[in-house]
Amino acid sequence: MKKFQWRKLVFNLFISCLTLFFIQLVFPSVLQSETKTATGIALQKTVYVYEDKDKNSNSLKGYQKGSILVFQINDSEDWYNAVVYVDGERKEGFIHKNDVEVVTESPENLSGYAVKKAKVYQLPSSDSKVWKSYSSGKLLYYQTFTSEWYQAIVYVNGERKKGFIPVSDVEQPVTDQISKSGYAKEDQTRVYANPNKNSQVLKSYESGKKLYYKTFLSDWYEAVVYVNGQRKIGYIAASDVEEPDSEQKSLSGVALKNRTNVYVVPNNKSNVLKSYPAGKTLYYKTFLTNWYEAIVYVNGERKTGYIHAEDVESPTKNPVQLSGIAVKRPTNVYAKPSSQSKVLKSYGEGNTLYFQTHVTGWYKALVYINGKPYTGFIQATDVEIPTDQSVNLSGIAYNSKTKVYSKPTQESQVLKSYNQGRTLYYKTFISNWYEALVYINGKLTIGYIYKDDVISPDEQRDLKGVVYGSRAHVYSKPNTKSSILKSYKHGSILRFKTFTTDWYEAIVYVNGKRNVGYIHKKDVDLIDVRDKIIKGVPVLNQFPSWPTGCESVSVTMLLAWAGYNISVSDVVDVLPKGPAPYWYAGKMYGANPDEEFVGHPASKYSFGAYQKPMLRVIDKIAKNGGKDLTGMSFEKQLEVVKSGKPVVMWTTINLLPSYESYTWYDRKKNKVTWIAREHAFVVVGVSNNYVIVHDPYIGKRIVYNKQLVKKRWNEMGGRAITIN
Repeated sequence: MKKFQWRKLVFNLFISCLTLFFIQLVFPSVLQSETKTATGIALQKTVYVYEDKDKNSNSLKGYQKGSILVFQINDSEDWYNAVVYVDGERKEGFIHKNDVEVVTESPENLSGYAVKKAKVYQLPSSDSKVWKSYSSGKLLYYQTFTSEWYQAIVYVNGERKKGFIPVSDVEQPVTDQISKSGYAKEDQTRVYANPNKNSQVLKSYESGKKLYYKTFLSDWYEAVVYVNGQRKIGYIAASDVEEPDSEQKSLSGVALKNRTNVYVVPNNKSNVLKSYPAGKTLYYKTFLTNWYEAIVYVNGERKTGYIHAEDVESPTKNPVQLSGIAVKRPTNVYAKPSSQSKVLKSYGEGNTLYFQTHVTGWYKALVYINGKPYTGFIQATDVEIPTDQSVNLSGIAYNSKTKVYSKPTQESQVLKSYNQGRTLYYKTFISNWYEALVYINGKLTIGYIYKDDVISPDEQRDLKGVVYGSRAHVYSKPNTKSSILKSYKHGSILRFKTFTTDWYEAIVYVNGKRNVGYIHKKDVDLIDVRDKIIKGVPVLNQFPSWPTGCESVSVTMLLAWAGYNISVSDVVDVLPKGPAPYWYAGKMYGANPDEEFVGHPASKYSFGAYQKPMLRVIDKIAKNGGKDLTGMSFEKQLEVVKSGKPVVMWTTINLLPSYESYTWYDRKKNKVTWIAREHAFVVVGVSNNYVIVHDPYIGKRIVYNKQLVKKRWNEMGGRAITIN
């Protein structure tokens, strides 16, 4: 080699080294980083390839969740290099590490069982389409792919497809199975052909049967059964069997049933080894959730048996000392916690007893018989523990003589009595008794008032009633000899409250002043306060303007309810009217009430009209006209009222008996016989025994006896009308 060439080579080598040194100094990562090509899946809803290593930079392209991407890994950075094509042009970009997961480089072949309806997706994303689904318990084959997904091959319409299964949808059987034994919990504990309760049942076992199996899946055991002599592998749901307590504890408890059985197996339908009466103390060990294990002797032979947990109860470990009132006649103390056992002692109702908590439904007590102490048991329902937070109350003496007793029993001595209506003060004690302080010969004494003998103001109920007799008085005191505040006529509707056994309490106004008064129960008849009275029907009086115009006034009320703003005069104007009876040539002539009003409603010497002329008035005024209810039964007409529509009904004045009076001939020479006391009113409500009406004769809402109204209605031909 020539000297010149040698120098040139040395110079070039020097320049190369200098360049490498400079690159290493300024851009150390260029030489230090190692990159490799990898495959991963998009984890976000949309994964972007950015122009720079910054999520705020422009995105070159986006991929949906589950998309499989190829990129260059650089372990020293948070970004992967990727090449994308945008409008056919090659672009270099960057994907953030958190947006993708790298697929395993060495997939492992696995098999497992679908733990629910397992779906094979087209992409490793549950948002993608599904290739195929498999039921729970199906054995599937797949490969590891990512931390959340397996990769599997499926065939769709005979075509091989690559799909993806969520890791949570399948479970691998345990590799090191453990042999176990347990007891069937269900009446029919089944062994299935697959770990799926919808699969074929190979065999069934009754509750309490001891079974042998191995661990398999988290919710399933694997078992060997024989079907028709053939060995089969099956599966038992873990929830269908229970393993005995590995650390049994010795317990004692009280038999709760009259026949508390010890069974051969933990199944209350199995054979009974032995039975014990209620109240017997039994000894046993923990075994299953609902069963205890016990040793019994049958014909001298030692046997292991099982007691249902609900058939016994362990006494409380920390008994609480209590006192209560005997509420049963008599209240017995039994030798055992069983009402079938021997009675040690009895106490009368109202006695204070001392005892302690024992088991549910029973207290434990110490009694003395002939000076000797005995342990006994009191049924919890036979005593009542007084409230520890008594509330001061006041109420009204309800009976004619309300008594204060020396004990909370009506069999005890009476300390004091109070007249009906007297305000008394007491406090809560037990459910049917109050405790009260009374003075006996100047000495303060504790007594007891029976709950039903007083009524609290809070317990007073609002009532509604109708005056039953000719008149009802409101007295200043609950005493018929006290002064009368106010009186009401027969049929008047009154409102009042419950007070005592014989009296109601009412508010009345006398000379504008509010007064509390009392109505005797015999003077009023209750009507249901819930009975609906049709609203919007005015109460109009036919006097003084329309002395014989009850029909016109009633129809005016009906039309007003329907929304027509008219007066009685408007109704009378369109009412067909004919002459009142007059004499001509020795005979009496006049209008026919079936065709027109006889006379004029403003004249006291006129008569009236039946339903047809009044119906023609409604037809002229109301858009949809009226409806003739005549011919319908009384009950059917009242059903119209109950439906919410007022009815004009023909009866008699004050419901007095009707009679035939004048007879005349109409213009067609038809004979007309007038029924005296003819009257019409509007029915606006119905109660059990009453009808509620707006009666124009008295200009008030009033209540009439239903049967009496029906009788007078029948005398008047069952006439009634309403509006459509």
